[in-house]
Amino acid sequence: EILVKARLPFQLVELLKRFSVQLPQNAPLEVHDTLEELQSSCGGCIANCLTFPHNWTDGLLHELQQILKLDPNNSAVARVMVATLRGEHREGGHQIKPQDLNFVLQLAATKGCQKEGIEMLGVLCSEPHPIEINKAVCEALIKTESKRASIVNEVLNALMDIYGEDENHPEVFESMKVLQYFQTKLPEFKRLIKCDKDDASPEDVEEWRETALNSSRFIRYKKGQL
Repeated sequence: EILVKARLPFQLVELLKRFSVQLPQNAPLEVHDTLEELQSSCGGCIANCLTFPHNWTDGLLHELQQILKLDPNNSAVARVMVATLRGEHREGGHQIKPQDLNFVLQLAATKGCQKEGIEMLGVLCSEPHPIEINKAVCEALIKTESKRASIVNEVLNALMDIYGEDENHPEVFESMKVLQYFQTKLPEFKRLIKCDKDDASPEDVEEWRETALNSSRFIRYKKGQL
């Protein structure tokens, strides 16, 4: 509350907007690296503000979308958007709007922010939503092609977030053959973990292995319902 009264979150958002500029292609690499560090630090501070009860985020998603439309590969801004959606989920949910969904679907297909875009889809669809939206999101997720463990990890987590509740569009789960997708994708995911683990942090590898374990449990649970 003290931070909000001091308008610190608003100042951080303004800083993030200022740091999120398109540099000339001939800009020195050191400048690109410094700008990315500033974006990441500023985004991390905003994400920390979102972990506390808040009433200052009106319009924040729109602001972040505008930045990402100009720079769709800005993962620092995308991470703040994920944190914003998760914060709204904790505070009572975010009603999916068509423009939000279309934007996030595009982001999930963009290489630079694909991981964050997929995570956003899982957050958005963990709230009650129409069957048309569920079908669109499910199709986008199971059609995601990637040979990176980090991306497959987010796809599996998003699908488990969406269909972990039995009443969340079971007809789509069945018609889109999500169970069969898991049965096919899990062995591939385990192979990707072995391939990517040497280039990833121990924390990431631990998360991937936890997702693989949860996916095995998810498969057993869903098979038990048939």
